[in-house]
Amino acid sequence: MGESSSEDKGRVLVRIRRRTQPRQIEIRDIEEPKAANPEATIDWIFRCLGGSEDDELAKEVFREIVKTGEKGVRSKEIQEKTGVTQGAVVYHLNIYRRSGLIIKEGRYYYLKKQTLDRTLEEMEYEMLRHFQRMRKLAKLMDEFERL
Repeated sequence: MGESSSEDKGRVLVRIRRRTQPRQIEIRDIEEPKAANPEATIDWIFRCLGGSEDDELAKEVFREIVKTGEKGVRSKEIQEKTGVTQGAVVYHLNIYRRSGLIIKEGRYYYLKKQTLDRTLEEMEYEMLRHFQRMRKLAKLMDEFERL
């Protein structure tokens, strides 16, 4: 989702890229927030998914997508709330679309599976499926090397 800053102390656990569809998923191991409130939790998930603490606009776009849930949000609504250009908002929305985090239907943007939990569950499933394919090929390579 973004570049890590020098203040991000989390380590990258998984990074997946697809050639057929520009896509990068980065999972960071970051300490959970001390305060259990929705804003802190959303910010923590944003950073765990590779978002930079320094990129306030990316974080705000992510918050708006998460908060609107199943009803979705238009780029214009986010633009009015943030006070930046609509182009800047769309830029971040497109990054989230390419990462597989959100989808666009008409003028509305939604989390890929309508809720944050279901979206993360789908991302986890895709990651595990990718690792299963790699392990299958790795086993074949191991068997080949024994010959």
